[in-house]
Amino acid sequence: MNTSEIIDRYQRRHTSIKVLAELNACSTKEIKDILSEAGVLQVKVKPKLPDRLAAAYKVVRKDIEEEILVHKNAAVVEKMEMSEERDKLKSQFRELLQQYKEIESIRKQNIQVHKDAVEALEKELKEVEDYVSNL
Repeated sequence: MNTSEIIDRYQRRHTSIKVLAELNACSTKEIKDILSEAGVLQVKVKPKLPDRLAAAYKVVRKDIEEEILVHKNAAVVEKMEMSEERDKLKSQFRELLQQYKEIESIRKQNIQVHKDAVEALEKELKEVEDYVSNL
């Protein structure tokens, strides 16, 4: 696309600079340069801040950046503490689970002892009843 076509599409058809760049397989900077040279696109000149305003801006910017760092660091510390607490709770849970399993094993053994005792006592009772009934 030649310069006049680019200008026409930009002015009359309101085609964006990005689309013009894609259609011409070039960068948006190149399209902006073409439009600027043709006087269609006004290049904005950034005004220079007065010295006192520039100094105040630097102070405010520095304060904000420091505050950002404070919050980033606080988030990191909080995350580390949370991770440590989670690990501690996991450890405590594992310990309690192990204790529960040990107690459960002992209780299962006790149940079996009681079952065996009942079986032995029932057998003994039957033997006594058989002896008494044979008298």
